[in-house]
Amino acid sequence: MQNEGMNLSYVVLYVSDLQQSFKFYRDLGFGLTAEQHGNGPPHYSFSVGDLLIELYPAKDKKVSQFRLGIALGNSSPLLQLLDINNEKIVRDPDGNVLHFTKILN
Repeated sequence: MQNEGMNLSYVVLYVSDLQQSFKFYRDLGFGLTAEQHGNGPPHYSFSVGDLLIELYPAKDKKVSQFRLGIALGNSSPLLQLLDINNEKIVRDPDGNVLHFTKILN
């Protein structure tokens, strides 16, 4: 079932160690941007397609638990970096799963 007229625009992930998560996602090749909205906490964001992912320090919040499925086109540098033939599972510093799959053309 499609929900026409709607798109998921952003997701906030609360991480146990912001700098460790920054390094992990940066080293995977995601272009992270440092942000701070008003008096809110400093955090980082990056995009996967049209989806903005924001990494916030958990502090007194529960660390996020998630599984992200990311489809990679033939031109993605992650295919070589992660040595992906068809798919690969990678865990971030908090144990969350990133499931990379190669788009077969």
